[in-house]
Amino acid sequence: MLTTQARYHAAGVVAFRSILAAWLAAVPPEGWEGTIGELETALETAKAEQVLRGWIPRANALGVRIRCEMRFLEDRGFTVEFHRTATARTIRVFRTPVA
Repeated sequence: MLTTQARYHAAGVVAFRSILAAWLAAVPPEGWEGTIGELETALETAKAEQVLRGWIPRANALGVRIRCEMRFLEDRGFTVEFHRTATARTIRVFRTPVA
């Protein structure tokens, strides 16, 4: 039997994945690239357009959450790359080329 905390966490994962899936449906064929803060804004927009309920982590935790959802993204045909320079951290999401 799941504890209340475990059920709350599982519901949060499902809600976040539904927002992420709605955003992925709108990703252009060439992919998306930007900062974590820009990704947060894009996810908030997808959430508003789809009238989805759910929680999107703030930028400081969103990168960690996206890393946790790598398998979810890969199962939907997307690849995620994280880049870091001395001045910026960016994330790139693109469709995985079909072999």
